[in-house]
Amino acid sequence: MITLFQIRWHWHNLKGRRALFITGLILSAVTMVMIIINPRLTQILIDDVLTAGKTDLLLPLLALMCGVQLSRTLLRYAMVMCLESASQHIVLKIRRHVFHVLQHQDAPFYGMYRTGDLMTRVTGDMDLIRHYTAWIAFQVVDSVT
Repeated sequence: MITLFQIRWHWHNLKGRRALFITGLILSAVTMVMIIINPRLTQILIDDVLTAGKTDLLLPLLALMCGVQLSRTLLRYAMVMCLESASQHIVLKIRRHVFHVLQHQDAPFYGMYRTGDLMTRVTGDMDLIRHYTAWIAFQVVDSVT
């Protein structure tokens, strides 16, 4: 379970890429709201074009539906790029810090900890942080929206 301390820690380490992270989350919410546009246009298409016979609306509605889907796809791509950039930045920042700490340890430190434990800390934990920043955060926003 994520605690407030972990959220503050994550926010602190996002310094320099916070705007990208927030932009990605906003784009996530916007694209989720855009999901309801095409079903509504489909309803208008069926009610007004097929049932009422207003065939002059057919091409504009189809073009609008394609435009909505294309713009949603492009916004979703921009969202993924923003979140991936923020996640790569946070991983780089934390990895540099961890390597700096490891390089300045004395010999008894390396006698206390196994090499596999240190490598797990450097690789596995970093991937979890990147996964949270690039995937879990926007999935939460998507689900709430």
